[in-house]
Amino acid sequence: MTRRGACIFVGPSLSTATRPACSRVDIYPPIRRGQLVQIVEAGEHAVVGIIDGVFDQHLAVSPREILLALSAGIIVIGGGSMGALRAVELEGAGVQGVGQVFEWYRAGVIIDEDELAVRFDPESGRCFCDPLVNIRASCAALRARDRISSDLASAIVETAKGLHYSLRSYNAVAATLRRNGGPDICYLLAELREFDLKARDAARVFERVALQLAQQEGA
Repeated sequence: MTRRGACIFVGPSLSTATRPACSRVDIYPPIRRGQLVQIVEAGEHAVVGIIDGVFDQHLAVSPREILLALSAGIIVIGGGSMGALRAVELEGAGVQGVGQVFEWYRAGVIIDEDELAVRFDPESGRCFCDPLVNIRASCAALRARDRISSDLASAIVETAKGLHYSLRSYNAVAATLRRNGGPDICYLLAELREFDLKARDAARVFERVALQLAQQEGA
């Protein structure tokens, strides 16, 4: 069986307008349990990129499915969100992990899955909240530029962590801090929103998939 082409599972991590153009790459919505088995059986794709996947809406893609794809000779690349989690779990089996989210999980900088979770419209992919990993990365970026103190960065992250993932947003964090007598961060909101770690990592998955596909076709 000769496999050609590639596919990427992506949703709220990277908006349609900002997704890199990739020829011969099929774009699918966030991956769920059973879809990789279908891909293996169809025999069409040589490369699979996993960025987004369902968490609590449906069953998540299982490590066993990914191992099945690897055993069938499919190159699996993960990053950005669910893809980063599975890449950390299965790096030793051959999954290629890319991006900062992957590196943070691998190094134990972050450990909870809800760092990545968001509530989104399954039709449009539009997010209704901000993932904790983005808030964490934004605070680190502002701290590196001496825009905020380490204490304020910690306060923002800890406040966000205390909110349910479906309610997390920069506005909600600002309101919670203010309600609890903390600092006013409204003047920082525009800067905090500038840094979208999940989107950057998702773009890197697109790049790696395109590179692997080019190598496959040139072999």
